[in-house]
Amino acid sequence: MTALLASPVRDARWSAEEIDTDRRLHEAVARACGNARLSLEVSRYFELVEAVRELLGEQHAAQERATREHVRVIDALLARDAIAAAAAMRAHVCAAGEAAASCISASAASP
Repeated sequence: MTALLASPVRDARWSAEEIDTDRRLHEAVARACGNARLSLEVSRYFELVEAVRELLGEQHAAQERATREHVRVIDALLARDAIAAAAAMRAHVCAAGEAAASCISASAASP
């Protein structure tokens, strides 16, 4: 994740790597929780994410923001701070939903 943030290039390759890293992080966290329902919901979430990304195209600023949010989640997990990790993940999921809704609204409003 830090390599993604450190990269000076934001192109299609960077975007694809960020998408793959995003998916792997969410799947790893869901698996570590041992909650089958959460794993299912994460899979469903990525179906929605893929549909939104296809509609909107690459959104490097949003992807960079998400990567920074992921780093906060990972830092909390490594510190074994469950409360901070949960808060960071909740903030990340909420921010992603709000960003997607905002982009869709803006796209729908454009002629």
